[in-house]
Amino acid sequence: MTASDGKDGHASLQNFVDLRNQSIASTFGPTTFAEYPGAVPAVSRVLSATVTIQAGGEALEEVHRITNSVYADFRHVPDLIWDVQYEPLPKAYRDRGFARSGGNVMGLNSTDDDLVIVFLMPLWKDEIYDDEVYRAVRTWLDGVDEYINVHDVGYPFQYLNYAAPFQDPLASYGVTNFRFLKDVARKYDPDGFFPRAVSGGFRLRDEDDF
Repeated sequence: MTASDGKDGHASLQNFVDLRNQSIASTFGPTTFAEYPGAVPAVSRVLSATVTIQAGGEALEEVHRITNSVYADFRHVPDLIWDVQYEPLPKAYRDRGFARSGGNVMGLNSTDDDLVIVFLMPLWKDEIYDDEVYRAVRTWLDGVDEYINVHDVGYPFQYLNYAAPFQDPLASYGVTNFRFLKDVARKYDPDGFFPRAVSGGFRLRDEDDF
């Protein structure tokens, strides 16, 4: 964490400095992308999952409460790092992009709400705990989805780079956009070279489509 002027000791940051539970990593001041990975303890296993919610204090507080509650139930997993991030996606950002491109195939132009992408990324060391961590992430997703659906504070978009293997980010773009992407794939890659040549990841088409 750093202030925009690069100086330390700002009174406005004191509440963050005073936060407890900084045993994992605590870094204040300017840094580089090259230095950032060194601040994270060594792990060999990682998973991620994501939801998108409407920006609002009550929704953010409840999602964070659910996040902490699930962590408390699974903190017995050795060396578990329960990393959660909140990335703003305000309407002003999206409007600027739409003005340049004329639209958005990810379905982000169907709301006037400011949005927040919530990104959960647990990290751990031993594969014998894989099933437990996967269960923890599913529990988190179920809890957050239930809350945002009941209170109508969610948005269907799933950021593909953060999505769990059991999520469906391409479908979250909406039926029309998903169909458009599949049509483009059929037009420019009718033989399916790209999905055959590149392993892993989320797919627009199944093997049966070729």
